[in-house]
Amino acid sequence: MDTSGFFVVDRMLGIGTGLFLFLSALLFFLGVAYDGKQVLVREWFRHRWEAVERSPWRQLPERTIRAIVYPARSVAHYLGSLASESSFAAWAVLLWGIAAPVVAAHLWNVKGAVFISLCTLPGLLVLLDRLGVAPFQLRKRLGRSYTGYQWLKMFSILGIAMWGGVLLDVVRRVIALPMPISAAIMPAALPLTWLLAFLFISNIGVFHITNKAVREDWAVVAGFGVAMSFIVSLWAMYIGHVAVPQAWVPKTLQMLVANALCDSLTLVATLGVLLWAVGDRGLLRIPTAVAMDIGIAASLAVASLHFGLAWTERALSTRGLLNVLIGRSSDGSAWQLGPYFWVMHTAFLPTITYLGLVLVCWLGKTILIPARWFFGISQGHENPLKLTSALCALIAAILEGVARLA
Repeated sequence: MDTSGFFVVDRMLGIGTGLFLFLSALLFFLGVAYDGKQVLVREWFRHRWEAVERSPWRQLPERTIRAIVYPARSVAHYLGSLASESSFAAWAVLLWGIAAPVVAAHLWNVKGAVFISLCTLPGLLVLLDRLGVAPFQLRKRLGRSYTGYQWLKMFSILGIAMWGGVLLDVVRRVIALPMPISAAIMPAALPLTWLLAFLFISNIGVFHITNKAVREDWAVVAGFGVAMSFIVSLWAMYIGHVAVPQAWVPKTLQMLVANALCDSLTLVATLGVLLWAVGDRGLLRIPTAVAMDIGIAASLAVASLHFGLAWTERALSTRGLLNVLIGRSSDGSAWQLGPYFWVMHTAFLPTITYLGLVLVCWLGKTILIPARWFFGISQGHENPLKLTSALCALIAAILEGVARLA
């Protein structure tokens, strides 16, 4: 492996060590300075420690799934209802629909702005009708028939797609900036990208689910995956560039879009597999779910790099893609953690997050063993903030040890 690759891994482990040491110090200070007023915070940590202690070792992965999936579905349901039932999202998209022609006129020309305006006009009428200010009771008149409803839906999708096209052009110009600047600017587009992706996915009917609320929950998750991937992909490319400065960085709109779609599918697949593991019965359901998720993530990781470079002079063969997947250069001549490697492996982030939480729960249960020996079961959770501080310190020590070994 290149020396620069070792340097980046060591630096990332160092950042993780510093972060957990800071959390450890902060939680320890809160535990010492506790004056009886922060009851909710203290009780929240206490309940988590009690749940970890009560859970057998082999049931911790399943209970971790429940702790991840159910809150995630609740948040997705809330955001989906906010975007679909309230006027907030309609007003936000309406404002972007008005701004899109102005942005298009600045980026392209007056003809492009006129084209965008004509294409988005039906969609704006639909949204105005949703806000209750559209003339002629458009929804009531067209919504009487199935055909009219489909026209409404088509116009909405057309408008959202056109605004998304303008947004993608803005993204294309942002990624043309120097790497650190583009990576720092991209998070500003997260809310609008998430909203447009959710509305587009929700309207085109990607998820064929009868229950509308559940369907919109998955649309929220998929939209979040698309929006977040733009940010994560740029930072992954930056890390790869620091690791291997001489390597070419695939900072193109094609690569970002391909990676965003595959990362979004990975996020949806991860939650779906974990839900299946919770609902099914069997001794091997959790290992099977993890293996399935890793296989899906690996397949989508390869697909993201393939379609991100397809039809260009830098397109890779199947062998080259598999070499990058295992951390080697595309020609297989050396170990290399370059931009290709890091942008491909963003697809594994949902799986790594889950496995990391399981490991944290196991470490927490390990800490409770000496606490039980010294203080007894009834005294093990008198200082949940200090226990959490000790857990963060243990994680920091493990990361520092891995960095030393590397």
